[in-house]
Amino acid sequence: MITREPTRAALHRPARRRGPTLLRAGVIALALCALVALSHTLDPWAYATSTRFRSGLPKPVALYDWYQLLRQLGSALPWALISLLLLLAAAGRRSFGPNRPPALQLAALLPASVITAGVSAELLKPIFGRLRPEDAMTAADNQLVYKFMPVAERLGNWSDLGIPSSHGSVSVAAACAIATLYPRTLLVTLPLAAGTCFTRIVNNNHYLSDTVAGAALGLASALLCARLLRTTRA
Repeated sequence: MITREPTRAALHRPARRRGPTLLRAGVIALALCALVALSHTLDPWAYATSTRFRSGLPKPVALYDWYQLLRQLGSALPWALISLLLLLAAAGRRSFGPNRPPALQLAALLPASVITAGVSAELLKPIFGRLRPEDAMTAADNQLVYKFMPVAERLGNWSDLGIPSSHGSVSVAAACAIATLYPRTLLVTLPLAAGTCFTRIVNNNHYLSDTVAGAALGLASALLCARLLRTTRA
């Protein structure tokens, strides 16, 4: 039986340190949870501000082109098309190892992050069971009163549930996935993701905290997928 001795590089290769990685993940998770909790205190202000903004427009906000554009960035279709273009751009390059082209890495990372974020958001909605603002009520003193759907009805009325926002999670996951490989693009992708979240608030589809929870989920999904796919910056 032939046995191979470990090479010098293998002998001197440092062992992976899981402790710091888990610590960073824990810190990020706690920070995101604190951000979501804090955003609930701003829900009344965001609700009132978006109502005033919407009432001051000459036509329904959903009829504006900018609204439709930003809203569509919260769905999987545009990102799937971009991933396909990236895959075609990298077609001819046969490197699938650690040095694979950034375009090829992003062609895998982008849909993985978007799908993970979107599916996770939809699975979490019946767990929280909070209704959207359009299905909720406001008290006489302008304090928001959250309404929750009975547990037995949640699976049959999925579309009426609000937290976390799947549009928010998908748009932020896409923005963070792209920025993982091309950090400077965050200057463009992050405002676009914020605009997607804004469309969900201004049209009374979500509370501010719904979109913040979705954004936190999108960030976590992109970081997880980047870790699993072992992406490297361009």
